[in-house]
Amino acid sequence: MSSSNELKTIVEKISAADSYTTKLFFTTASKSGYTSYSPGIKPIVKDKIIDMAMEHIKSLVDFPMEEYNPVISKSDIIAYCNIKDIKRYNEVIESFDDADTVDSDIKPDELTFYAIRIEIEESETIYFYRRLNKFKRLNQSGLFGAFKGSEFVELDEKIFGIDSLVDLVIYKDEVFILNHIALERIFKMTDQYNDMAASALGKLKTKKRIKNFELFESDCMDNWAAKRTLAKMSQEENYDLVLENIEAIKATIDIFGLDISISSDKNGEYINYEGNSKQELSDILRIVRDSYYKSTIMHRLGKDESR
Repeated sequence: MSSSNELKTIVEKISAADSYTTKLFFTTASKSGYTSYSPGIKPIVKDKIIDMAMEHIKSLVDFPMEEYNPVISKSDIIAYCNIKDIKRYNEVIESFDDADTVDSDIKPDELTFYAIRIEIEESETIYFYRRLNKFKRLNQSGLFGAFKGSEFVELDEKIFGIDSLVDLVIYKDEVFILNHIALERIFKMTDQYNDMAASALGKLKTKKRIKNFELFESDCMDNWAAKRTLAKMSQEENYDLVLENIEAIKATIDIFGLDISISSDKNGEYINYEGNSKQELSDILRIVRDSYYKSTIMHRLGKDESR
């Protein structure tokens, strides 16, 4: 994928279109699934929303792109992934297809995000997603007001805020991620990461090379950063082979001065997991991920934070 062509193509398609249809969705994400509402929208408001979103996207078209990595988020980088990598993507689209007209009793603090669907033609559909959080606190416990002449008066209506930013752009099968946290919250990636992390831990367990594995497993599943690492690991091949090379693991522990011990019995040698600290958990995960390195020229020691 090239550095800027993808977002630039989306901007050009919308700008060049003689006409297109637009639909706005407000969506609630709950444990039971997604519920979407699609209000009517006046053309002047529709155009303003699209123009604001387009200005934001235009400001990003020259940013380089990298494949989405749940472990690390870089500034000035647009991440991307395929919709097949998002387990709950189809649930969201199905909620759009079944969207109700807006009920006046909807509370802004119950909504999770809004989305704009732009259909240029049958095969050219573009989505802009934006997480809704700006006005939740005031809607829950404060008030909104305005000046009426010299008097400040309270506005009775609940306020829905739409700003100029876009968190995600989806075109065809590609998701362009402008805000990592929004991706995770909108598509409830926590559940997906839990499943992926559990799968990776299951494979590591079969190697029988981490002592107190049940404690290690429990601590990993209680640690969000560990789950991200394991989720990424689960998509790769042969990541469990590291545990077969105990001699190299011992050398790594010595070179980097890690506070990790090795024990042995008649069945072989093991990495001891004591559950003493988050640092111990992180260090063992880095060993499993083969994240420690020595540079080939200056022989500098380091660790790859993207793993």
